[in-house]
Amino acid sequence: MKKSIFPILAILLLMACDLSTSIIPTESPDDLAATVNSIMTEFPTIESLATKQPTSRPTSQPTLLAPIPSIQISNSGTVESTISGGTQIVKVTPSLTPTITPTFIPDDPRNTLGPYSWIDTYTNGNNWPQGSNDFTSVVFEDGKMKLSALTDQDGWRLTYPTLTNFYLEANVQTSECEKSDHFGIIFRVPDIKAANQGYFYGIQCDGKYFLKVFAENLMTSIVYAKANSAILTDQNAVNRLGIMAEQDQLTLYINGVKVNQITDTHFLSGGFGIFVGSDETKNLTVSVDEIAYWSLP
Repeated sequence: MKKSIFPILAILLLMACDLSTSIIPTESPDDLAATVNSIMTEFPTIESLATKQPTSRPTSQPTLLAPIPSIQISNSGTVESTISGGTQIVKVTPSLTPTITPTFIPDDPRNTLGPYSWIDTYTNGNNWPQGSNDFTSVVFEDGKMKLSALTDQDGWRLTYPTLTNFYLEANVQTSECEKSDHFGIIFRVPDIKAANQGYFYGIQCDGKYFLKVFAENLMTSIVYAKANSAILTDQNAVNRLGIMAEQDQLTLYINGVKVNQITDTHFLSGGFGIFVGSDETKNLTVSVDEIAYWSLP
């Protein structure tokens, strides 16, 4: 794992930050009441973490007095019939299940950017606020962060690095998940203490993705929920969400596939984390086994 080194001054400033909060996403400022959790009394310890058609051979016709044929099964994947000593010998092998080779995606940033700048594989939870608040609960076990929604409001947890130009991705898994239940990456949060602004890039359990920005007490859709075949919707599916942020250009990836690219100037740097939103499933829980970023020039 790579070592993460931060100036002492940055660490002292971050020790006062609250990194967990929640809001009520809405399209109407009149209905929005931005809520922020109580400030965590202890900042997480900064600890570096480095992720056929069967064929047959023509044979002579056996005699009527030939014994009952014996059957031999091989693993050749063919069906053969031969005559030996008046006995018809048939070799039969059912087709084997083909081996599935993962598709290499040339434009997948993970294949082109080289070594990551920072990664958390959740060997512990030292990089994140722990426990429960009014909106979410989180536990760290089996090499995963398990984040649960406790209300019908979106809730999230943030970690400490602040990024400007980057590629950021996370592996997120769900079990019980229905329709518009959603989850994803919150990024470019300008004030990680208040944690009440930033971008929300996520997917819904019905196979749609979206991008929203929360600014000036208003949650606004930049990309409305849109279906895409790159999203895996099976139970316990793991989706790899990726966001490339270069100045005002935001490029969205799902499982290595580029799904959209937009320009937005609301925020150009900030913190990041994971969010979850329960519309259908009580206590919707997502599991993250890896989150990493690559710094860009």
